[in-house]
Amino acid sequence: MNNLIYYLSAFVFSVGVNFLFIKFWKFGVLKSHVKQDRWGSKVVPLTGGLSIFLVFSIFIIFKIGAFEDDNKMIVALIGGVFLFLLGLVDDLINLKSYQKFLAQVFVVLMIMSFGIQASYLGKPLSYIITFLWILGITNAFNLLDNIDGLSAGIGAIAFIFLGLNFIGEGALLLSHFSLVLAAILLGFLIFNFNPAKIYLGDSGALVIGYFLSIFTVIGSQKSGKSVFVTVIFPILIMLIPILDTVLVSITRNMRGQSPFEGGKDHLSHRLVTLGMSEKQAVLFLYSISILLGISAFFFVDTSTVFSMVIYFFISLVFILFGVYIGKIRIGPSSDRKKSAVVLSSNFLYKKRIFHILVDLVLIALVYYLSYLIRFEGTVSQKNITLYLESVPIVISFKIIFLYYFNVYKIESRYFSVRDGLNIIKGLTLGSVSSVLVLTLLKRFLGYSRAVFVVDWMLAIIVLGAVKVFYRIFEELFAPIRYKERGKIVVIGGDSMFQSINKYLQFRPAINLRILKHIVLTDFNFDDMIEYLKKPDHIICMILMEDKTILTSEQLISIQRMKIPVVDEKEFFAKILE
Repeated sequence: MNNLIYYLSAFVFSVGVNFLFIKFWKFGVLKSHVKQDRWGSKVVPLTGGLSIFLVFSIFIIFKIGAFEDDNKMIVALIGGVFLFLLGLVDDLINLKSYQKFLAQVFVVLMIMSFGIQASYLGKPLSYIITFLWILGITNAFNLLDNIDGLSAGIGAIAFIFLGLNFIGEGALLLSHFSLVLAAILLGFLIFNFNPAKIYLGDSGALVIGYFLSIFTVIGSQKSGKSVFVTVIFPILIMLIPILDTVLVSITRNMRGQSPFEGGKDHLSHRLVTLGMSEKQAVLFLYSISILLGISAFFFVDTSTVFSMVIYFFISLVFILFGVYIGKIRIGPSSDRKKSAVVLSSNFLYKKRIFHILVDLVLIALVYYLSYLIRFEGTVSQKNITLYLESVPIVISFKIIFLYYFNVYKIESRYFSVRDGLNIIKGLTLGSVSSVLVLTLLKRFLGYSRAVFVVDWMLAIIVLGAVKVFYRIFEELFAPIRYKERGKIVVIGGDSMFQSINKYLQFRPAINLRILKHIVLTDFNFDDMIEYLKKPDHIICMILMEDKTILTSEQLISIQRMKIPVVDEKEFFAKILE
């Protein structure tokens, strides 16, 4: 009960301090700047970091007695002060990106010199992973601060799940600080959510990312959980900023642009480009972050093998989502026209090579995962040797048969049942051929038949999912992407409706969508006229399977509404003009 009052007080105090900053702050210093390459379009106080640091400092005082035997926490807090000051200087005078990066490297190396490092790996790999993790997550939340409420909201969600996890592990000081920071961020979020009245600034975003990364590192040293659980839990709760950073880094490098520069190509911006509002995009990412946080708790009490299987599929979904959303063009129209020119036979050839390489990696991973499942998470050195000897054979035969059944000619958005059957045929023949060759060459000595059965089933699920996921994403986002398109009414049978609807979904340049489908047998002219008169039903075309059911008077009355009536042949002639 006392802890709950403690967190509630932090929330109330944060609301009060941020309110005062907004009410009385003058825009002379620490203000946002409207830039062409940034998303923000108004000047607001850039004092979020200052308010978060002030409130957090006050609440640290209440726990000052707990630091007596925890030197690492003192070092971590000192590092947070350095990063806050670095962000504050950047907010004031706009430092160069390399200057900020070098200063961050210095801070990270300084705190690591006092013994703060991940405990689940041996030296020197532990030092390298710790260095990259703290530096990466710190900058990931800074990059995530690209739209109102996103970085602070995702940070609050991550701190909540991290704090709850620390309670379960008995790391009470870490749980207190995590939940206090969550409360402070929620108080700040009241004013930072769209439309924002205050921004985090680098002084706030860097501190959020830093404390999330440093708490997970210190927590790994205190945790008694398995290595897998210790590693996966923080990755899951921070997967959104990780995905955003990877997406921005890859796409900007492909364009020859620095990842540290400003831009409107972040994950949230691409969701807005899909048709979401800014609030919808942020809430969508909040929802994913919460679901990932909930799923992360399943790793705490489940077996390592089960955890690895689930994590594999979660990772696969996010990689596919990243590839899908990374294809969305976010540049001006002139850039889009230029990019369309690259659709040549050479491009399609490279695309097939890319899909083959992806399948190659997935087949190898699925095959190893089958060993883990069969032997309950422990793969002996003997089985690793068998895996390494056989994996080239397994990969080769599966790729050959998938290619034979034209799997790599499949366009994901047109994926059909027949295409799915071709994948099953290719993988089945690939698995059977692999077993036969291993029997001929090595008499199948030492190999487990169960491994190949599990591998066959998993390969069908995973490779089939890869082929179908792009279409699933298209279907999920279609209502959002098409909501601003011209609206048409289709009057005809289900077969005609389905074919026209799919055609329009796969041809976004036509800029039309079906608002209403009326079955011919249910057609009532008076009801349709009343429907067309509704102010929110601005119809640009009526497509009829059979125009002869309309009398000349009915046709004239529709034409007076300036709505063209066409049959299927006229429709395609019109859109292909």
